[in-house]
Amino acid sequence: MKELATWTTVEASIRAALHAGGPDVVVERARGSAAEWVVIRTRICAESDMEPSLVLERNGRLAFAVMVLLQGSYWLRVSIPLDSTELDDPQQLVALLIDAAGSLSPIRMIAASFASDAFQHYAS
Repeated sequence: MKELATWTTVEASIRAALHAGGPDVVVERARGSAAEWVVIRTRICAESDMEPSLVLERNGRLAFAVMVLLQGSYWLRVSIPLDSTELDDPQQLVALLIDAAGSLSPIRMIAASFASDAFQHYAS
């Protein structure tokens, strides 16, 4: 039987994957009434770099995350219950989140050929 993830193991795995000078990634813990959650967000761009109507439109097309405005920047944020199978590979989850944020950034829209196929439709 597979051991369930703990906050300590998930946080340590994610932090080990992050490199100094890499994208801004914030990992937080949220306590729900029935379970703990892992909240991960990565910066997309400054607030002034994207029109709010574009943010709303793109939010409507996102399947697993949401764009939020915090501290003068747009961030891509995902919340996952700590007991979710999505956390079997937390480093992969963060890599997907960073990839998606890069695909959503208007600053990088022209050069989005590096984005994975799963996020190419945001480049248009």
